[in-house]
Amino acid sequence: MLIPLEPLFVNRARELGEFDILLDALARGRRRHLALLGLRRIGKTMLLDEVRRRHPEAAVAYLALDEVVSSPEEFARALLGETLRVAARQAGVVLPLGSADEELRDAARAMDSRLLAAVDESVRLMASDANRPYSALLSAAMRFPAVVSEALDLPLLLMLDEFQEMTRMQAFPGTDNLLGTIRAALDRRGRVAYVVAGSRVTALRNLLSDGESPLFTRFEQLELLPFAEDATGELATRVWTGDGLDTEPDAATRLHRLTGGWPFYAQAVAARAGQLARERGGVVTDDLVDDAFWHELIGRAAAVGQQCRYLLDTALRSDVGSGNGIRNTIEAVLRHLARGKRASRTDVARRLGRHHTSAQVYRAVNRLVDADFVREEGSQLVMPDPVFSLWLALEPARRDPEAALRDRQGQQRLIAWYEAQHAHDRQEMGTLFERRVENLARQFRGQTVEGALLGATEPVRLPNTREAGKLRVEDSRGEYGDRPDTYEVDVVTMGDAPEDCWAIEAKHRRGAITRSMVERLLRSARVVARVHALELARLWIVAPRGIRPDAAQLARERGVLVSGMRQMERLERLAADSFGAALGGES
Repeated sequence: MLIPLEPLFVNRARELGEFDILLDALARGRRRHLALLGLRRIGKTMLLDEVRRRHPEAAVAYLALDEVVSSPEEFARALLGETLRVAARQAGVVLPLGSADEELRDAARAMDSRLLAAVDESVRLMASDANRPYSALLSAAMRFPAVVSEALDLPLLLMLDEFQEMTRMQAFPGTDNLLGTIRAALDRRGRVAYVVAGSRVTALRNLLSDGESPLFTRFEQLELLPFAEDATGELATRVWTGDGLDTEPDAATRLHRLTGGWPFYAQAVAARAGQLARERGGVVTDDLVDDAFWHELIGRAAAVGQQCRYLLDTALRSDVGSGNGIRNTIEAVLRHLARGKRASRTDVARRLGRHHTSAQVYRAVNRLVDADFVREEGSQLVMPDPVFSLWLALEPARRDPEAALRDRQGQQRLIAWYEAQHAHDRQEMGTLFERRVENLARQFRGQTVEGALLGATEPVRLPNTREAGKLRVEDSRGEYGDRPDTYEVDVVTMGDAPEDCWAIEAKHRRGAITRSMVERLLRSARVVARVHALELARLWIVAPRGIRPDAAQLARERGVLVSGMRQMERLERLAADSFGAALGGES
């Protein structure tokens, strides 16, 4: 058995840069709030840990909310205790700090009388009649970090991991205004910044987009994506060279293709490949990476297999209390999607109709989409985690691991099928990239930037964005072309002036942008502008893999702006800095 116990932190330079900007601005009295979104095992908690490691001088508090929201009292004690622990460390006060009431009082008393008064208030509310509403306790708890920051003149960053779990406390009396209490904490004057993170991306995004108040728009959403190929290679190199192993050039490339760049899977398979290499001559090859991937999927005690078992158990708990019927339907939907290509809800309901009603299937799909085990792209359902999908499909092989590991031909056939089945999902991650570009565009406030960031020779004024989103035209009769077609622009920005209307194409693909893609954008932008009565001031393509020379020539001729990944990351930093400055002025 080989289980990587300590994940390796690599890459994430863009995200670390965002935290550098946040902490620097906070130290100067300007705050901004971040929302870190990423699926399970993508590395969110590791990133938060790395930020704390790299900034030991900063006051950074961390709470995993899925561990402390079983009751309002437990949440309040955990929040007070963690805030006091961080404050005591910054003040040089050494305390045996726990979360019992007297320990909280002792910690507060050692630092400032105002902290003791605030702790006393929360302790009194925790000891109140069990039937009394919890609104006052939650308000006092959420107000406490600001009290500490003001009393000690301390910039404070509060990290709340698995933030969507906060809503579990709405099961208790007097918590109807829980979101209002959180919004009040976000809007309170002072030097407390919040970073929220969540692995249930859909649930967290819905929570941050709550329509009752615009305060939640103060969160800048930061998507955490799987590693690019170079970052997967860096991780593999650290695993293999640390063990003194030689590697063939294609091994890391193969690792990325099989794992899709998911950090947990990449490290587990790399570690397994290192173990096999030590047994077989000390050289990591691409064939050996195939063997390692197979071992991790089939082996009963392998790290990847255990993670996938945990994911399945979590998915089946997504409708707790509804009985075995809906649990069986959830598992049937997952296994059906794992075995086949993308399918619509109707297709899945028809295929499972012998044992499950359409209502059960639709309910199961809704639960899986809400928990991010299934993603809906247009009318098609797809599993975003390719490795988990393959693990489910391999259930027959996992019944007899030893026989499956000896079946070399079967292994090769299944890996080939897997690559063909999930290549698009692993390589593209297009939906998440579009959201990242849209998030960037939403931060534009009319700044003027150097033209090189957008492929121009002169400085460019960015739009002053008030709204941004996708626009689509369904031309079923071929009115705008020589045949029926769909015309779509990934992001259209709108503001108060004509120059704020931009059409943006986010092209996260395996290769460089081609001339036909530029032509397609020109056609789509023309049709979308005509149907929606828009005057587009600029067209912009964001292309992480670059643009071919003939396509670049056409873009220059037609005035289309073009940015690669490095240019986009610089724009993100510039926009984030401006956004943070604006928020600081409001605080």
